[in-house]
Amino acid sequence: KRQMLHAADAAASSALDADLALLKQLEASQVVLRGISFQLAEVTVLDESAEVATLRLVAATSAHQVVRRGDGAVVADVAQSPARAVLITLVKADSGWQVSEVRDA
Repeated sequence: KRQMLHAADAAASSALDADLALLKQLEASQVVLRGISFQLAEVTVLDESAEVATLRLVAATSAHQVVRRGDGAVVADVAQSPARAVLITLVKADSGWQVSEVRDA
């Protein structure tokens, strides 16, 4: 899971820090998220250069379950989040574009 984060998020970025903190919290609680997905809409490129791009989009998180590791018991059912506008900064890396920052629009 950490490898996937390092592939998606830029090194030493606020996006990576936030994602690693969430992963650490889930691991400490001995839970996983089952059925989570993200819906992205209305993607607009606000600024773009050869090395950095800023996008505005509307994002929502699907309904999902918080499940205890080991026995798979459902700890919580989480409703779909309301859609919210966010700004995402992408940076060019050797492997392609990576997320550097995510903030409210």
